[in-house]
Amino acid sequence: MNNSQFPSDVTLEEVLPLLAKRVRKYTSAESTSVTNETARQILLSILYCLEDTNASSMNLITGTESVEERFSSGLKHKQQLLDESRYLLKHIQAHLLHIENDVYKRTILTGIPPFFHDYDVYFGAHLSPGSIDYPLCLEIEGLTGIDFIAEYLHRFHLEETFLSYFSVSVIREVLRGYHSDFENLLVNIFQIVFQNAIGCVLCNTSVYMLDIHPRIRSRLYRHLSAFTKVQLKRLLRTALAHLILELSLEKEDELVSFLSCALELFQESLYQYIQLGQIGHVFVSRSADVTVPVSEFEDGEMMDDEKLRLFIEEMQECRYLSDKIGMIREQIHSLSDLEEVLKECFWDAEYPEVFQLLSPPEADALQANIKLKQDFGSPLEEWEKYLARI
Repeated sequence: MNNSQFPSDVTLEEVLPLLAKRVRKYTSAESTSVTNETARQILLSILYCLEDTNASSMNLITGTESVEERFSSGLKHKQQLLDESRYLLKHIQAHLLHIENDVYKRTILTGIPPFFHDYDVYFGAHLSPGSIDYPLCLEIEGLTGIDFIAEYLHRFHLEETFLSYFSVSVIREVLRGYHSDFENLLVNIFQIVFQNAIGCVLCNTSVYMLDIHPRIRSRLYRHLSAFTKVQLKRLLRTALAHLILELSLEKEDELVSFLSCALELFQESLYQYIQLGQIGHVFVSRSADVTVPVSEFEDGEMMDDEKLRLFIEEMQECRYLSDKIGMIREQIHSLSDLEEVLKECFWDAEYPEVFQLLSPPEADALQANIKLKQDFGSPLEEWEKYLARI
């Protein structure tokens, strides 16, 4: 441990009393002695919370707060961020695009969820359990723990929001045009689609079709090859402005800001590909999807965590299956919520009654998620085992 790991206005002498308190809490007041490594991790967790400078949780530190007060404020903010991120992950999972890319699905469905099971915000807030393989368009630097997960999910959601403006079948064909084996590539889907959308603006073709014919691409290359880097930058900014208008994103300030950052990254790579005469790597032609398309199911609105918890508690008090089925009919509108209710409130003999409530697209969506978990070797819930046998 060195002083560089401490916030600039905090000393080791100030933190040691708090560390002693946290160790006692860690051992449930049974001991003040832990291994050096455990003490080190608890100390790092304390420092991680002390470094939190979120204005809403810290109320703009005035310098009069004690180290313990600052730690409590920081810890409270991490807990809030944890709850918000858990809800955002559920939302992303419920609306994940039906794109057959292994890493894309695996990261969201089976890679990140263990974080929320294993993360210890009280004594290991700086750690980042879980597995994230899917690359974002804009990489995250300098963040760990829940700060990293929250930012990852936030950026992933912005990417998904942009992608939602296009047909999934069109996106599939763009990806297949990018590479015939796109299902197994480690690529960012948003980046490929965003680049083609900008290309469509430059070619004056339909943005929603996301298709750039080879002949049109050749003309575009001849046009762009005469541009300097500064001129290209100006042209791409104009193209982004047109794209924002075309998609009616004028009021989506956060998404527009994100797209502007993505454009900064894109213009550098595009300039290099122009110099190499290889703009086909960034502006691709769609290729017909040779796979059977997955049913495009759109989930309903989820309950917030507190409302869902109260709903589950109420249902657990129900004695009759007919009452529980009635509650689902009236109050459950999301498959994600239904999955939680199935896990907590029903037994084997009751599953068939619940499954009869599902429409064919809903049943297909649940079956697809179960198959994905089986493919990745993830354990199934009891209701999933039952549904997998049908």
